[in-house]
Amino acid sequence: MSPRHRALLVDLLANLVWPVVVLTWGSGDDALGPRWGPVVAMLGPLAHASVKRLRHGRASPLSVLVIVSIALNAASGFIPLTARWFAWKEALLPVGFGLLFAGTARSGPGLLSGLLDELVDADRVRSALDERGTTDAFASRIRRGTLGFGAVVAASGVLSGALARVLVTADTGTPEFASQLGRYTAWSWPAVTLPTVLGSAWVLRGVLDALEASTGRPFEDLQG
Repeated sequence: MSPRHRALLVDLLANLVWPVVVLTWGSGDDALGPRWGPVVAMLGPLAHASVKRLRHGRASPLSVLVIVSIALNAASGFIPLTARWFAWKEALLPVGFGLLFAGTARSGPGLLSGLLDELVDADRVRSALDERGTTDAFASRIRRGTLGFGAVVAASGVLSGALARVLVTADTGTPEFASQLGRYTAWSWPAVTLPTVLGSAWVLRGVLDALEASTGRPFEDLQG
């Protein structure tokens, strides 16, 4: 496994697998409980963001998003909210993030260009694009990919809000809310997370195919 693939695997384990496992199976009263469960769930993305900050001078945007999302979920358990406002809260964060992500494509290729640099050797890619004169065409393709990725994330917020509206009918802070939140978290994986991952992979696959076509080289030759 290449260092870049290993880094991507660590990203997924720290930011997705760890929080989902802890929140789904470790936050009940018979385990960590509703207070300590979210705290432990945040340790994975927090540690990952800290290590990346120390090594590369910047934190992982995904880690920050996961930490904020978990913190809001934890806080909602102690702040009086109706079930309707909880559903709105679940929807607004990813919708807002998706719109902000897409908005970065207004004046350039957008944030997807930075994510792509995590997978390839940026200098090698630029050199190959310059040789073939396809720099502008590929930048336009990344821009469309940034818009597509933002749309996928925003759509996940709509799905999250709809799922929360159906499964969480109790107000926050009640015993019913704790059990319903666990059921909602469990269902979020197949109903929201999996479609979002597949949609994001489809967008990224399209960009990588365009990268190979624009550079005239296979993806493996463009990695560091």
